[in-house]
Amino acid sequence: MLKYYLKQKKRNIFLILLIMILTCFITYKIYYHFQNKDYIHYNSKSLDVTFHSDEDNKIKLLKYTPVNDNVGLSSKPYIITIKNNLTEKVNFDIKILDDLEMIDEDNCNNNLIDKHLIHISIKEEAHQPMVFTLDELENNLLYKTSIKALEEKDYSIRLWTVRDENNLSSNNNHYHGLIRIVEESNSVAKKKD
Repeated sequence: MLKYYLKQKKRNIFLILLIMILTCFITYKIYYHFQNKDYIHYNSKSLDVTFHSDEDNKIKLLKYTPVNDNVGLSSKPYIITIKNNLTEKVNFDIKILDDLEMIDEDNCNNNLIDKHLIHISIKEEAHQPMVFTLDELENNLLYKTSIKALEEKDYSIRLWTVRDENNLSSNNNHYHGLIRIVEESNSVAKKKD
């Protein structure tokens, strides 16, 4: 009788351990699937760039909904992580370009929001956000900065529209843009294969 109970106890311990190992393995797989799902990686000569969005490096406004800057600054950001892989400082630009491919695909060329109505902010780590209108950007340059050797920084970009006192019933209702990271040597961060 005692032999039977010991055999049952060993079998139960084995089953419990097997279930625990399977549970840990499945939890690990699920966690890392969702953890890495949103990250789209780009790289250039010396930088690794990660866009934490399902949208890749694309930004968009799909309708003209004017809000004030306080509301715009609290909207959902596009978050970018940039890591320097070199042992020296790297200078780079963050640019905002029109996504011509998406504009053609959506056939919204005649329904674009005027750039003077689109406010954009960029915030580096814990610094104060800087706010511009898209038409203020010279050569599409949103932010010029540098990153120290082997350093990693997060940037958040927000996009919103403001009220147009001259035309309150604007038919313009789209904007499609791209975030582009360009090193000082004109090396552009491209999607990894």
